[in-house]
Amino acid sequence: MPNLRVLARTGVGVDLVDVAAATERGIAVVITPGSGTSAVAEAVLGMALHLAKRFGPLTDLVSGGWAQRHQVAVGDLEGSTIGIVGYGRIGQRVGQLAGAFGMRVLAYDPVTIPPDDVRCARLSDLAASSDVISLHAPLTEATRHLVNGRFLSAVKPGALLINCGRGALIDSGRGETMKALLDGKIVLVSGGTQEVGAAVARAAAAEGATVAITGRRPEPGEALAATLRAGGTRAMFVRADVADVVQAQASAAAVITAYGRVDCLVNAAGLTSRGSLLDTSPELFDQHIAVNLRAPFFLMQAVVTDMLARQSAGTIVNIISTSEHCGQAYLAPYAAAKAGLAGLTRNAAHAHRFDRIRINGLNIGWTATEGEDATQRAFHGAGDDWREQAAKSLPMGRLGQADEIADFVVFLLSERSGVVTGSVIDWDQNVIGAVD
Repeated sequence: MPNLRVLARTGVGVDLVDVAAATERGIAVVITPGSGTSAVAEAVLGMALHLAKRFGPLTDLVSGGWAQRHQVAVGDLEGSTIGIVGYGRIGQRVGQLAGAFGMRVLAYDPVTIPPDDVRCARLSDLAASSDVISLHAPLTEATRHLVNGRFLSAVKPGALLINCGRGALIDSGRGETMKALLDGKIVLVSGGTQEVGAAVARAAAAEGATVAITGRRPEPGEALAATLRAGGTRAMFVRADVADVVQAQASAAAVITAYGRVDCLVNAAGLTSRGSLLDTSPELFDQHIAVNLRAPFFLMQAVVTDMLARQSAGTIVNIISTSEHCGQAYLAPYAAAKAGLAGLTRNAAHAHRFDRIRINGLNIGWTATEGEDATQRAFHGAGDDWREQAAKSLPMGRLGQADEIADFVVFLLSERSGVVTGSVIDWDQNVIGAVD
């Protein structure tokens, strides 16, 4: 193109242009500042709303499973903090729109110092303080891979990261800096067809794991496995009633046969039927022991045996309950079995700590699930507004959510939880043992 005199970009930034070569040939390089300012800024707020309000998962539930919507925790932009990296025309417009939503605005710019009322002197401080992080810095050698492992280590859990700048601002290589928490891991979730177990399966898949789920009902199990596969995850469903030891151990064997190993086990199957010390039958007691204690015991036995045979490290999380501390009078067999599981968690963790097999438990508190809804209606005569009434009595003003628990479980399964083993953690909004 010997007659080319001007190279104009309909946008900002010249990182896609060989400016030196153009200059050598006498070609002027120009941009169009301001042409996309509003469009990009509006897109940022649109994406922030989409992610915070969980429109994707909720839309999926509209076509089936709307009763499970209470398992999807949504957030608000109002009252949250947006951290803007790169405070030029677009960054400033994002700040204006975010302010209209009632968001606090922080800004960091590697080139131009932002105004004092929004300025964040250090990028790490912005990362640690922001609920939403929006990238708008120009791509230079100084800003390339600005978002790396060190940056992410400062970001608060659950924060949203939106990049409407340049792709290379983020170190997106599959190295250690941006590695998903469970990349390459084989995760087995017992009771993974519904409630907390299904949420754990989805969260593990989102973090790069191959996921195997077990359950008694094939319809929801196969449907969830198909959904995970459609999203690019290797996934399988194994039909098993873990109350039967043979079926429980056979489910672990099936996963090992299919994928060669199990790296992580989550015991999420549970039975919550009611019974007091006076009215619990031997049959009901045995059912609780079978599902809530014996099944985790023999699933751990099968998985740990595989890990030892391969001389490989692994992680296990047992879903327990705050009721293991005591529980209501009408939960006598449930509390007994869950207390046993808490003790088993500590015992197994101690026994296999030098095998580098970390075993932890999660005492979950009152959580909004479809099963809890059915229990409240069947055993406590609850009406349609029971969740709202329950929320009024809780410190945080709402019940726990299954996907929040799932995120914590994934953390415990991953190397990010470090050396922790033998811990039984109260995942609740009430402090056990405290008295007002």
